[in-house]
Amino acid sequence: MANFITQINEQIKGDEASLALLEQKGSFKKFAKGQKKYADELGFFRVISGRVRVFSVAPNGKEITIFYMTNAECCILSTSFMTRNVQDEVMFEFIEECEIFTLGDNDYQALCASNANIMSFNLELMSKRFKQSLDTMGDVAFKSLKERIMKFLQSNAKDGVVQTSQENIANHIGSAREAVAKVLKELKNEGLIDTKRNEIIINKDFT
Repeated sequence: MANFITQINEQIKGDEASLALLEQKGSFKKFAKGQKKYADELGFFRVISGRVRVFSVAPNGKEITIFYMTNAECCILSTSFMTRNVQDEVMFEFIEECEIFTLGDNDYQALCASNANIMSFNLELMSKRFKQSLDTMGDVAFKSLKERIMKFLQSNAKDGVVQTSQENIANHIGSAREAVAKVLKELKNEGLIDTKRNEIIINKDFT
């Protein structure tokens, strides 16, 4: 695991002092597929393996995916000292079995205070996440439900198959299950997909 910590230190533009802190205070954790966590439970973390869904929950319980994280990606949205005003709006779902490296809020704050280069990394990462959030808002505001569902299927297909339910798609894109079911039926009638229980097969003409 020491090699992973060295990679993380290089990624955040750290130095020898930050490497020592990561080694002393950081920890590796594993999460089962489907497990969910609030932002304040994670602190700074980096995905070692698996895939993480970052999403927001409205007061009425409706969810919408903001972005996904995969191997070697870092997250600071879960650090309260960096994103105190948005932390309550964000949750994380481990959509595959995942392993992450995590560092608590106070320790990451000390890390940032010790090295200005790490703050530069934070700004670059926040800029990337802001762009992803704008892309999500643009999809909701300007794309049809059909386009959003097709984008979801393309993004989540493995070998032309998406293991998911109508309810899950609705949660990811911030829609109603009934509306998703109607669009999936339309796509099936057009010959673009086939469906089985909790499985969608994308046909070759799907674009």
